[in-house]
Amino acid sequence: MTYDEGNIEGSVLTVTFPHSAVLFLRCSASTPDKLKIRMLTPGGEISCEIPVIKSQKYTIEDIFVKKLLFFQGEIDEYTKCTIMDMSNKVLEHIARKYENVKKRMKSVMGGKVLDYETKTIRKEGIHKGRLEMLMDLVRDGLLSVKEAASRANLTEEAFQERMQDYRR
Repeated sequence: MTYDEGNIEGSVLTVTFPHSAVLFLRCSASTPDKLKIRMLTPGGEISCEIPVIKSQKYTIEDIFVKKLLFFQGEIDEYTKCTIMDMSNKVLEHIARKYENVKKRMKSVMGGKVLDYETKTIRKEGIHKGRLEMLMDLVRDGLLSVKEAASRANLTEEAFQERMQDYRR
């Protein structure tokens, strides 16, 4: 009998663990290339070697091309830009006293710095679009003001005020 991530034969469930690795954001010559992972279970100890990924050896482009991200599935361009932006912001903070280091690292990490206000603008746009959709549903008689206000996390009065300001 087979289950999602395991196989039962008799009274033994066989489970395959995903490939693992340890990511070092900073490393030195003494940082090992492999580590032993030890798992303690009620039935005993299990250990195996796992690779060490040293972030300095990869450019931001390598990380995306080789799919070294720790996300499930594919990521969109917005997420990619957000990761690059946040990485650049960390870099700005760490290297703020060393202009030459900052310039070199920016060129390695992928170039231009995007303002992270993109995330705020995106959220505001989504919220505004959702609110406008609720207003359209109320105007078309498909949703009550009370229900629309509830879905928008507004009081009925606040929702009605926004409806007056909204024009299709």
